[in-house]
Amino acid sequence: MSRTLIFLILFFIPLSGFTQNPELDSLIGVLNAEPIRDSTRVNRLIEVHGHLILSDASATLPYVEEAMSISKEIGFTTGIGFCENAMGMYHLYHNENKEKALEHVLRSVEILDSIGDTKHIIISYNNLGLVYQRLDRYEDSQVI
Repeated sequence: MSRTLIFLILFFIPLSGFTQNPELDSLIGVLNAEPIRDSTRVNRLIEVHGHLILSDASATLPYVEEAMSISKEIGFTTGIGFCENAMGMYHLYHNENKEKALEHVLRSVEILDSIGDTKHIIISYNNLGLVYQRLDRYEDSQVI
């Protein structure tokens, strides 16, 4: 009995280290240490969202909401566009509300296009294609 217990402990302890994400932990640590509400914080919050969206989509909402709040507060239009895109992905992956996801991602495209942010609009177009795919609206994704 004790050999089995020792084997299980020795087997599972190393595996627990593989479930951690040091980059994510570091980002969250920086966010906690630097509460300054600026565009750098918005970008870090969106980075956290990016790390979590596929593994724990429900955990992304507070980060996206804070990023949106700061972006509106400081007039960071690119951040607002990022947040709309992130909110779309939240709805797509967390509660599978595809229509809501479409609304947010289209808003993101509109915002980023209005400021000529061609660098970041590519991400929104990519996600728009994902949403159209989930909606089985392949013909709409070809128009993009």
